[in-house]
Amino acid sequence: MVSLDAQSPSRSLRDWLTPQLLLVVSGLVVAVAVATADSEVGRVLNGLGGLLWIVAAVWMAASLRGEPRALPIGVVAAAAALILAGIIRPGTFLTAIPAFLIAGALVAMVAGPGKGYWALLAPALYFPIHIVIAIGRVIAAHGARPIRTAPPPTDALVPLSMILAAGVAGMVVAKLLDNRDVDRR
Repeated sequence: MVSLDAQSPSRSLRDWLTPQLLLVVSGLVVAVAVATADSEVGRVLNGLGGLLWIVAAVWMAASLRGEPRALPIGVVAAAAALILAGIIRPGTFLTAIPAFLIAGALVAMVAGPGKGYWALLAPALYFPIHIVIAIGRVIAAHGARPIRTAPPPTDALVPLSMILAAGVAGMVVAKLLDNRDVDRR
């Protein structure tokens, strides 16, 4: 059991584990995989990081069922992830951070006040959509393009920066929406 402080009740690990936290952990695992890309450890961690990322995405998407604005949140997050994976293809900090700041902000605006955590759905869906697009490109090229199984050829922290940028945007937008609601009262 983990206790937050003397005022709060004890909480188990299960209480702390959320799809959003799992997504951040997967980003950290991918960062280590990229940093050790030329080793067997890097390839194993890349697979583990990718698997954790997909589990976080499925878990987060499944969590939408209880959300009143589930459809608009899901549509905006999926559209943003599709545009990012299929058109923008952010591989550097210069493209990843602004792109995911915008994607996260859009999802958070649709989610509404107090729901900034949904901004992480855009980067969560990005990786699975990226994989589907990559497989589609290999199929369209009739196998002439190889499927990359090694860690991505990018700076180690770029995948994590995608997650963090969307998360920061979600927190900022949620705070702005909360303040707007307070001002209306």
